[in-house]
Amino acid sequence: MTFIHWLSIACGGFIGAILRYQLTERLNHAHSKYPMGTWLVNMVGSFIIGVCAALHMSVEWKMFIIAGMLGAFTTYSTVQKELFTIWQQQQYRTFWKYGLWTYGGGLVCVTVGYIVGQFV
Repeated sequence: MTFIHWLSIACGGFIGAILRYQLTERLNHAHSKYPMGTWLVNMVGSFIIGVCAALHMSVEWKMFIIAGMLGAFTTYSTVQKELFTIWQQQQYRTFWKYGLWTYGGGLVCVTVGYIVGQFV
């Protein structure tokens, strides 16, 4: 990897992390059963990753958008923490619903994004 590759990932990650923080802060509410902000960023990120995977972009742009921006925007580890917390609170139905909607929804979004990207 060259310096430009590292810089592309770092700059994209900077933007993605800030976007994720802002969205989850505004959309995740303590009184809600589901962390909708986290779910939304993961669905949107999965869709955009699918679109980008289908597009013919330079390696630098893929690194900036997919590895950097969307890598920081989407958040696997936060989903795991949220699922763990929901399980600890013995909200087992919520646990299964959120887990299935998150992982199933992500697969659907990346697939639809890829299909859309083929027509762009």
